[in-house]
Amino acid sequence: KRVMTTEGLHAVLEAGRDLRSEYYEHRAHSFDREHRQSLAKLLVDIPLGEGITGSTIRSSLTKEYGSDEAKKLFRRALHCGVLHKQSGYYAVPIPSMHDWLISRYVDI
Repeated sequence: KRVMTTEGLHAVLEAGRDLRSEYYEHRAHSFDREHRQSLAKLLVDIPLGEGITGSTIRSSLTKEYGSDEAKKLFRRALHCGVLHKQSGYYAVPIPSMHDWLISRYVDI
């Protein structure tokens, strides 16, 4: 019978955090920092498991980038898996990715 040491557990958890962060970076790779910040600000007050309307997202992005760029960013967020549609609302598909986006790109 083998036993996991505290040191081993910490190493596994750290490796998991690093890999998870790399995965999220890969999903968001086509967004520059400014775009990530804009998306994160929209989501900061949205509880995990809940979403925001597409019109709210597009309206906010339009104010910052104009209509054409907002449409492109919204489509890209869906295509890359940064956002997904669920029950008529849009949310980050992975709860820990939601947290990652906000913690890295919103100054709280």
